Amino acid sequence: MKDFEMELLGLLEEGPKSVWELLDSVHFLTRDFIDSLNRLYEKGLVESENGKVILTCKGRLALGEKPLNVKTKLCECEGRCIAVDGEFKRILEKYKKAIKAKPKEKAEYLQGFVKEEDMISRVAMMDYYGDVAGKEIALIGDWDLGITLGLTDLPAKILVLDIDERLGEFIRKVNEENGLQIGFMKYDVSDPLPKKLVGKFDVFSTQPLESSTALKAFLSRGVSLLKEDGVGYFGLSTSEVPLKRWLEVERMMVGMNCAVTDLMRDFITYKSLQDDEDEKVIAKNLSFKTEPNPGIDWYKSSLFRFQIIGKPNPLVKWDEKTDVESLSEEDLLNPKF
Repeated sequence: MKDFEMELLGLLEEGPKSVWELLDSVHFLTRDFIDSLNRLYEKGLVESENGKVILTCKGRLALGEKPLNVKTKLCECEGRCIAVDGEFKRILEKYKKAIKAKPKEKAEYLQGFVKEEDMISRVAMMDYYGDVAGKEIALIGDWDLGITLGLTDLPAKILVLDIDERLGEFIRKVNEENGLQIGFMKYDVSDPLPKKLVGKFDVFSTQPLESSTALKAFLSRGVSLLKEDGVGYFGLSTSEVPLKRWLEVERMMVGMNCAVTDLMRDFITYKSLQDDEDEKVIAKNLSFKTEPNPGIDWYKSSLFRFQIIGKPNPLVKWDEKTDVESLSEEDLLNPKF
């Protein structure tokens, strides 16, 4: 029996769980999750009852005897190792108020929305590493991070580059209502960067599309924006990105003179949306009927921090146009970001 199947059986030994609770607990591709769960169901090792997946007697026998019944849990910070208190709690409330009228996510841009608390954790982490106060920060996408950073009143400059013009109008309104000066430029990562932006920023951040070509483009553009010894942040999931592509990303980093200083697993959680098309795809591909997600935020992204060693060396040069595929062959879903 495959490791994925054994992991699911082990989770179900704790008690009945919904498909969404199981998804929230695993770290393998969504496609592999569905295939593994379907195999367990077809073998009679699990069954579905009242919207929950339960372990059968046959499934319990397949688990065998365990030497210890140990359940490892993360601490209250959920593995983020960062405290969000004091002024950051006040910024969180400001942020929640500022984004109430945010534009609705567009499927054509594969947009998602990060939990408000996780957005503040990102800013707190960046501040801990000295990557906020007095810094000139460029964001490709990541407009919500731009607003959160702006509300701290700490960066020297914030520029959001995004293909969605609606976000530019929204940022302008947030600026007016909160006395901020967040810049916006409409930009498509497949196009060359404006020369005036190259090498002008201390810090860069993005939540990229996750095909190989998209990762290469997003990260190259970010590296091109940075000064010597600049710092970057980006997210990467295990739900839609196989480990062989994680290895590709690590090689990209080395090739661009970037050292990964930190990797924080599942640091970013995306909010589950009502009538989520991705979740409809999951339900359609299961061998049994499942209930709609009651609101479990299962889609997560790990956060990378890197620093350029010396001069940036982007794989896609700043003045080159490049092809960007939104999806890859391993994708079952549209990426959430």
